[in-house]
Amino acid sequence: MIEIAALSKRYGAFTAVRSLDLVVPGGELFGFLGPNGAGKTTTMRMIAGILQPTAGTVRIAGHDLRRDPLKAKRTDLRAENAGATVTPQPRPESAYLT
Repeated sequence: MIEIAALSKRYGAFTAVRSLDLVVPGGELFGFLGPNGAGKTTTMRMIAGILQPTAGTVRIAGHDLRRDPLKAKRTDLRAENAGATVTPQPRPESAYLT
């Protein structure tokens, strides 16, 4: 399970992600859809622990990413074990974008 509460990321005066609340229960498939600049990549980087949020919390399988990053990052999130997985979307070929 992935739990996000009041997650925000600011770069100076620019807010990339504003107070995001989200719960992805075990067994659910979830994807981010939105226009460029909507904060999808920033959110995924915060969930992965690559980027520190300005505010809010990320919990992965009950482990707080800020308080216990090693346990959260070592959690096996494969569907057969925890019911959740993160799958990157492959980039489509430019020929299909016409």
